[in-house]
Amino acid sequence: MANKSGTNYFTDNGDANVKTALTNENGDAIIVSAPSANIPSAKAGYAIGCLLINSTSGSPYVNIGTTASCTFALV
Repeated sequence: MANKSGTNYFTDNGDANVKTALTNENGDAIIVSAPSANIPSAKAGYAIGCLLINSTSGSPYVNIGTTASCTFALV
């Protein structure tokens, strides 16, 4: 396996403020990042247990909502 040092896996997921690094087989986000002012709420497309890294503070959040309506809680 090639070393991809420095590769940016976070890509635009349709929301300019949220970047997605990994999705599951259903296309739901598993790992994302977003700034403090743009943490998603009540939006579809985030797997239950999705990890969100706050790109402003570095704080971790987890989706305790559903794939149809996310609710990110600070860990």
